[in-house]
Amino acid sequence: MAGLIILAAAVRLAVIFNFGTYTFDDLFSVHFARMNLPEMFSYLKNEVHPLFYYFLLHFWLAIFGDKEITARLLSLILNLACLPLLYYLTKQLINKQVAFLAGLIFALSCFQIFNSAQVRMYGLLTFLGLLSLNLFWLYFVRQKKYTLLLCAIANVLMLLTHLGGIFGVIIQILWFLILIWKKQISRPMIIKFALAQIVILTAWLFWLIPIFLPKLTDIIQQGWYLQSQMNRNPALGVYDYFFPLLRNYWLRLVSGTIIFCAPFLILIWPRKDAGKNIPGNISPNWFLLAWFLPGFLISVLTGLNLPRIFSVSYLGFYVAAAYLLYIIFKSSKKTFWLILIFWLTAATVNLNIFISNNFSRWDLICRYLTQNQKNGGKIILSHFPDRLQYQYYCQTPVIAFYPFEDNQNFDERIVKNNWRITTPESLEKFGQEAAAAEKIFIVYEGLSGGAAFDALSRDWLLKNGWQKTGAFRPSAIFGPEVIVYEKK
Repeated sequence: MAGLIILAAAVRLAVIFNFGTYTFDDLFSVHFARMNLPEMFSYLKNEVHPLFYYFLLHFWLAIFGDKEITARLLSLILNLACLPLLYYLTKQLINKQVAFLAGLIFALSCFQIFNSAQVRMYGLLTFLGLLSLNLFWLYFVRQKKYTLLLCAIANVLMLLTHLGGIFGVIIQILWFLILIWKKQISRPMIIKFALAQIVILTAWLFWLIPIFLPKLTDIIQQGWYLQSQMNRNPALGVYDYFFPLLRNYWLRLVSGTIIFCAPFLILIWPRKDAGKNIPGNISPNWFLLAWFLPGFLISVLTGLNLPRIFSVSYLGFYVAAAYLLYIIFKSSKKTFWLILIFWLTAATVNLNIFISNNFSRWDLICRYLTQNQKNGGKIILSHFPDRLQYQYYCQTPVIAFYPFEDNQNFDERIVKNNWRITTPESLEKFGQEAAAAEKIFIVYEGLSGGAAFDALSRDWLLKNGWQKTGAFRPSAIFGPEVIVYEKK
């Protein structure tokens, strides 16, 4: 276990020190967490995510400061704390060999590595999800006293961290039903569990009903994710939970085959020596299915395939893949070592992408703009919330089109509307600004080729006598990127 934690810490620290500048998501968290608590809550009550992470980050920044590396260390610590929790729970479900393999998969998963570097709530969500599942197991299976209250507290905090925390509650309900089905739960425990769920969900409803549900219609109708044209295959979300940004065809093919065959092969090829810690001779497969299926089914039904939403549920895929590797080891050690070497190769190639590239370099963008902007040139941000990072790192004037008419200040706008897509109506303002310029620098943050507004502005510029004359993108996964247009 200590070796896994050291390995995980080493690769995560390498990514953190090479991450670069804040992304919008990072700086959004830092910007509001630096405020005093009443002011922070006055803004973030309109945020789509619950507030517990921001509350925790507020005190972290007050103690350690808001520099990029120190701000990221909170997520690193939470992510590393997941390892012993995953190890213990997998050991209880199956055995210590599978627990080690699951821990190894977690330690080398670039999705988890990215979560440990982001100044966002996903590391906390994963930690609280695993903590609540462990506490559930300790009380209802191992029958350890006084852990039910801790389990309830962990569940409430999980739900107040991210909407995806509901999957942790669903998994526990399904596990409880399995134990009832197999006659491993007494009547007093049923009553205690029911009361605990009432308390947990009631506490959650104080946030869900007044704060989240009023925003739901707008999120569905105008949210960037639901309106964007992108691959919504749920299998892609599961794969990215293991190897995000991995592009090698053969590595994706073989590793994907292992990942997606694991849930089926462990059902038809179980081990009798697995799950000895489970009472009543219950197959661990029941608990694994109840772990990863809720998230995957919701992804299939809704078209949401962002793995961070399903962080708690998709941990079950790590355990299923580890269990399959263990089954192969018991049947053919040569095959196991070949597969493990291939898996480690895929993880190394994926990790090299994360270590050899920065994630964000607003500092280089600012330097480029300072050196290349001339009189009459205008800098335009394709997404108005990016003004947050721009103002943090840059000094030159900038134009950021807000696609709505209201009297809100900038902080209110980036809380309430940062997830909205830019509308074609913004082009009217864009045209007015372009008419008085000789050169335009369009700036956007995101994966290469992913700027919806740039497509709109590009079409407008090409139709109105402009031509693309240059571009600059630092060696960073999220850029940002500058595209330069001049009049013909």
